[in-house]
Amino acid sequence: MVLIMVLAGGCALVPPVTPPNVRKSAQALRAAPPCRASQLRPRLHLQGATGSLLGGLSFKVVGPGRCSIVGRPRVTFAGVPDSVRWRVVESPPFNAYHEAGSPRDLLSLRRGDHVVVGLQWLNWCGSRRDENIPAPEALVVGLPLGGTGRFRLSLRDVPRCDNPRTPSVLRVGPFVPAR
Repeated sequence: MVLIMVLAGGCALVPPVTPPNVRKSAQALRAAPPCRASQLRPRLHLQGATGSLLGGLSFKVVGPGRCSIVGRPRVTFAGVPDSVRWRVVESPPFNAYHEAGSPRDLLSLRRGDHVVVGLQWLNWCGSRRDENIPAPEALVVGLPLGGTGRFRLSLRDVPRCDNPRTPSVLRVGPFVPAR
């Protein structure tokens, strides 16, 4: 693919450029295979924040050797009936966790390293309005891009019901290095 740029009435051919994070990701992937669930120890950190639950997931690398992780985890709720409306949306990195780089940057990790994912959960109306619809049993977290395994993390609370006519929303950020 070649882009043509028009500048002040003239034309210039601009060759395609591979972004640095894509080059870095390819190099890291060759150096370290995708992380497996057995190599990571997750923790869920959520607390009340003006009616929503805000916090994140932290992962400590506990397995041997190096592994890599990129993008966002696949997240869903366990134990939620089909009648309850909810959705997961992508979120930018939360400032408290963010370091320079792109959410597409592949992180090459070794034992002892930590990565985090920002989460915000809003508007859970299932268990507050209808006693027959329970709160989710757990948050189920799967690893992205070739990573294998998933985690089932217990939920202790649900966010406030602000509008029963709109779905619950879970905002999920990308994996970023912990500071």
